[in-house]
Amino acid sequence: MNKSEKIVLIIMLAVSLVMIWIMLSKETGPGSQTWYQHHDTERNAQLAICKTNPFELATTEPCVNALRANKIRGKGIADIMDAPMLELERKNE
Repeated sequence: MNKSEKIVLIIMLAVSLVMIWIMLSKETGPGSQTWYQHHDTERNAQLAICKTNPFELATTEPCVNALRANKIRGKGIADIMDAPMLELERKNE
C-alpha cells in the first residue's frame, strides 16, 4: 500500500467515524426522544409549546420526540393534547 492509498484510507475512516458520531448524537442528543425521556422539565415545556398549535406543530420533530417520550414514560397522548384534539373529534362525531 503506497502513501496516497494510506491517506485515502485514513480520510475514509475519519469520515465514517464522523458520520457515526452524528447519527448517534441525533438519537441521544438534546431534543431526541431518548433525551426527552430523561428530562421531564424540558419535555413538559416542549409539550406545552406543541399544545399551543397542535395542528401545525404535532408533526414537527421536537413535538414528535416529546410525545413519544411522554408515551414511553407512561403518560397518554390524550393527557397532553386533550383540549383541542378531543373537541375536534367530538365535533366530527
